[in-house]
Amino acid sequence: MRRRTEFLLSLIGLIAVPASVAIFHFAALPVQPAHPAMARVVAIGAWEGKFRADLDHIVVRNAHGTGQFSMHDADVRCRVGDQVPVQQQGVTLTRAARTCR
Repeated sequence: MRRRTEFLLSLIGLIAVPASVAIFHFAALPVQPAHPAMARVVAIGAWEGKFRADLDHIVVRNAHGTGQFSMHDADVRCRVGDQVPVQQQGVTLTRAARTCR
């Protein structure tokens, strides 16, 4: 083998081993339980696409996380700036049953 090839293989090995250890370490950590929280609606935008054009993207944010979900235009009952209930798991916010309805 050439000296350059040996160097590249060694470099890849030095990067891959610690990366795989880190991946397996964090994969084994338990997921935080979901809990109810309140978040502020920061944006509502139209779905930009040919199919399912009757949907709106709703972006929510609180002090500990962000989230985005889609709803039908006719079902959206919130405006930008409203406080809405969400489910929070870690830093991810997902829609609760009563969010924007």
